[in-house]
Amino acid sequence: MTAAQTKRKINTSIQKAVHLERVPEARFETMVQKTVLGVFLAGLGVYLIMPKAEGVPLYVGVGLVVLGATVWSGQLVTGAIKALVGPLRSILGKGDDA
Repeated sequence: MTAAQTKRKINTSIQKAVHLERVPEARFETMVQKTVLGVFLAGLGVYLIMPKAEGVPLYVGVGLVVLGATVWSGQLVTGAIKALVGPLRSILGKGDDA
């Protein structure tokens, strides 16, 4: 299997997992890149807000969180969160009404 085939298979698997099969493959790759960058920036911002990072102004951390949330693909993030709701319900036992 070539690298391009492997990449296409991974992209297709991710698209199916977050229910984005209708998104064109070229656009989906950009969505993933933006989401990775946005999550990194938001995570860095959260880390800088923590008390361990003394000497860093609060507005720098908050700014990075806002920038990260603006950069990432909302469609991909909400799709991933929605895909996690079912398994979390079954793990926590909330899916059983009996």
